[in-house]
Amino acid sequence: MHSHGQQLGGETEGWSVFDQSLHYCAAAAPLSLIWLVFSWSWLSGSVTIPWDAKAHFAPQVQFMAASFGRGEYPFWNPYAFAGHPQIADPQSMIFSPPMLALSFVNHSPSLWAIDTAVLAMLLVAGLGVMWLAYDLEWHWAGALVAAIGFAFGAAMAWRLQHFGQVFSLAYLPFVLVLLRRTMLRRSIAYGACAGVVAAFLVIGRDQVALLCV
Repeated sequence: MHSHGQQLGGETEGWSVFDQSLHYCAAAAPLSLIWLVFSWSWLSGSVTIPWDAKAHFAPQVQFMAASFGRGEYPFWNPYAFAGHPQIADPQSMIFSPPMLALSFVNHSPSLWAIDTAVLAMLLVAGLGVMWLAYDLEWHWAGALVAAIGFAFGAAMAWRLQHFGQVFSLAYLPFVLVLLRRTMLRRSIAYGACAGVVAAFLVIGRDQVALLCV
C-alpha cells in the first residue's frame, strides 16, 4: 500500500506518473460506466430533459446553431418580440463552450443531441472531482464515490433542466484544482489556466456561478 500525505504539490510521494495515471483510470472507467447506466434513458431517446430545457434553452441553442449554419452571428434574434439582443442574455448559451462546440459542428441539433451535450458535462464534472481528489491524495475509491455524489447528486439532478447551472457546477472542481496548483507551485501557467476555466464558470452569469465565486 502506498503512503499518502507527505507533500504539498499534489503528486503522491513514491508514486510515479504511471502509477497515478493507472489509479486514475481505475476509477475513471467505472465512473464512465456508471454515467452510461444513469444516463441511458436519455441517451437511448426513451425520455428527454423536460421543462426549461425544452421551453427555453433548447430553442436558444438551435437558434445559435442555425445562425452559424447561415454564416451569421447569433447576437441578435429577430424572432423574439420585436427583436432581442441574444448577446445580452445570460441564458442564450452564446458563451457556453459545450453548446458553442455543438452548434459549430451541428447546424440543426436535435433535442437528443442537446440533451447528450448536457449529460456529457455530468461525466466531465465527475472526472473533475476525481482530479481534485487525486490532487488531495485521496484513495481512488474515495475519489470515485466523491465523483458519483457530485455528478449525480441532488445539486446536478435538480438543475439538469438549467443548462448553464449544470455547466457552472461542472467547471468548479477544475477551477479548484488549478487554483490549488497555482498557489502551491507558484505557477503562472496554472494560474492562467485557472483564470480561463473560472471565466467559463462566471460568464454564464447564473446563481450557481455566483455561489461558486
